[in-house]
Amino acid sequence: MSDKIVMYFDCVSPWSYVALAVVRRYKKVWNVELELIPMSLSYIMKFANNKPPITIPNKGMLMMSELGRVPRMYGVRISPPKSFPFDTMLLQQFLTLLKEKFPEDIEEVAQQFFNHIWRDGNRLATADEISAFAATIYPKEKLEQLAGFAEKDVRIRLAKQGQALAEDEGVFGSPWFVVTRADGESISAFGSDRFEHIAAFLHKPYLGTFANGETPKL
Repeated sequence: MSDKIVMYFDCVSPWSYVALAVVRRYKKVWNVELELIPMSLSYIMKFANNKPPITIPNKGMLMMSELGRVPRMYGVRISPPKSFPFDTMLLQQFLTLLKEKFPEDIEEVAQQFFNHIWRDGNRLATADEISAFAATIYPKEKLEQLAGFAEKDVRIRLAKQGQALAEDEGVFGSPWFVVTRADGESISAFGSDRFEHIAAFLHKPYLGTFANGETPKL
């Protein structure tokens, strides 16, 4: 058994976009297995009795200020969509179905979706928007097998997953990490700023947000 990091995410979360960039860097440095699992933050919030930071004025103001420092702090470009926040339910349904049918592709496709939203400032909310963008990054023959992503049964699976994660696993936001060492011990971590904790648990070196020892300069 090797060390493993599972990242639960919803593309509506800018900090999940940041976290994905960082965890992919550490995936190579730490030589850990990485698994991405789409979830619906709407259902997580519902079953965890939580609220998005953007809906709380003081939190929302601070978050937007912190997002402005992301490029220098984390080395990723960020340009929030003008329509933020928007409903990502159908997008998460698409990613859920993709994860089920083509799990080997989820990491790269999720990265492309995150880039389209948070780097390039585009909304992906409707079935047409999602399908149109997916057609530019994913093979047609695979997309044909994902045509049912908007169906009710996929949403029901996301609802059941959200309830189980919130009520049984304590999940309350995105990104959410479950980190398991080779000895079988596990911890959970929330947010894009918990990699120092993850490093300590895995007995691996923490090398900053760039995973190379470089110090961010704000």
